[in-house]
Amino acid sequence: MNISYKRKIIITALIIFLLAVAVRSAPVVYKRYSHKLSYYHLVAARNLAESGKFAVESEKNVVLSSHRIGQEGATPKNIAHEYTPVIYGWIFKLFGFGQTYPLYISMALYALGNVLLFFLILKIFNYRAAIIFSIIDILCPIIIVWSNVAGSYDLAMFFFILALFAYFYQEKAKPHLLVISGLLLGVAALCRTPFLFSVIPLASYELIQNRSLRRFFIFTIPFSLVFLGLFGFNFLFSSHSGAPVGAVNFDGHLFRDPYTFHFEKEKYFQQVGASNNADMIGYLRAYGQHLSLKQQLWFRISSARYYLIYTFRLITFGGVVMVFLAGLGFYYLFKIKKNLFWLALIWLISCFGIHILIGTSNHDHFLEVRFPVILLMTGGFLLFFQFIEKQKIPTKTVNILFVLIMTVVVLHLTEANKWSFHEMYSNSESSQLKEVIDILKEHRDEMSDSDVVAVSFSEVAPIIFNYYTNKSFVYFAPETIQELIKQNKLQDGFDYFGVTKIVGYSPAFSDEIMKNARVGNITSYVPEECTLYSTY
Repeated sequence: MNISYKRKIIITALIIFLLAVAVRSAPVVYKRYSHKLSYYHLVAARNLAESGKFAVESEKNVVLSSHRIGQEGATPKNIAHEYTPVIYGWIFKLFGFGQTYPLYISMALYALGNVLLFFLILKIFNYRAAIIFSIIDILCPIIIVWSNVAGSYDLAMFFFILALFAYFYQEKAKPHLLVISGLLLGVAALCRTPFLFSVIPLASYELIQNRSLRRFFIFTIPFSLVFLGLFGFNFLFSSHSGAPVGAVNFDGHLFRDPYTFHFEKEKYFQQVGASNNADMIGYLRAYGQHLSLKQQLWFRISSARYYLIYTFRLITFGGVVMVFLAGLGFYYLFKIKKNLFWLALIWLISCFGIHILIGTSNHDHFLEVRFPVILLMTGGFLLFFQFIEKQKIPTKTVNILFVLIMTVVVLHLTEANKWSFHEMYSNSESSQLKEVIDILKEHRDEMSDSDVVAVSFSEVAPIIFNYYTNKSFVYFAPETIQELIKQNKLQDGFDYFGVTKIVGYSPAFSDEIMKNARVGNITSYVPEECTLYSTY
């Protein structure tokens, strides 16, 4: 490798890093905030750094300020086995907590991931393939969207890419690289449990490709030791109830609010037990409720339908055109890199097969197939350019066509991202609650550490408000309050959760609440376009 080529590669890698940061920060710079953060993870991380306790809320599902977490906080059961908030907690402990810090970290990690994948594709294929892969990877809508969701997939994705780099950088990874790759896969799965499913195709690929049980165990045992060892210890230490319940961002998918969860759980199960809503069925199953055969079948069919539809949506991978290119990529890999063809096929079938089997319907799970999908799209482009070169077109013309075609791809993916962010910002809680957050910041000094503020809007509102104010909040659905007023039990309900103030109920309803309970009203402001708010 001559010096000029090395310089070319280094400059390209630097451009990729800067371009990745610029592209992913553009929506945040334009809107002045991210459409979403992984608030629950980040609040847990902040509390761990400031109070030394890994908790977000009380046993009553009151989202507590960091000042109260030490004495009243309950260990969260639904994220106790995910180490993303723990690692962020260490970072906040070292450098302090800032509300924008996680976003910077997330963008930097995703950009570094782009650079690592550039070098990996350069090693496996060539410079042109690495450029094509990098352009698609940087502009892929789902990756850009989730790179803005700090505290979610950022750390897990980075460790996973490191594992891929260690495994594939040599044509046949040496034993020490197998160990390193296995360890990194374990850390990735600890940071985000769904990455466990991506280990299955890699382990299967290793066994099929090299037909060596020795290599298979060298690869999988380090992963098992990291993931099962730490996961098992943490599960025994923190999940004393044995069930993944008790966290507000989980209960809210099923129960109306914490009051319903604590006082009307069985009654609510009876009301929704026969539901045919796929999401509702999944959460009923998580709570150990009996499901009919029809319900079990339906929520798996709904899952398969969801992943099929969203695969072709513009906001996922760029729409039908990009998925068609991925289809061409299968043919290209089968002819040129048959081992990667089988890896991509096993990866996609196993990953989506498992998700459909367990009945998930989550947009973020497409991130788990990032590498094989972008690889297939790259293969589709390479097949197309291979066809052009066979037409005996002059090299200069081929290069011009390459630039023109990639420009069209960039414009297409830019348009896809425009619609993706339009949809994300339009439907995000952060966007709809931004004005309320600003009001709460102005009134922050009026809320003491002993206050608990009942909020409307949705079950995630307390987490978001807590992140930006570090005060204590609990969600009370307007429907619940209306029922308690009719039963003359509103004060008792508020006393149980320690509610002293309210936020976000309409002016008339706020007056009615204050007539029936001893609480103060911080604001009755409700954003005009807020779709989270009830009719009360």
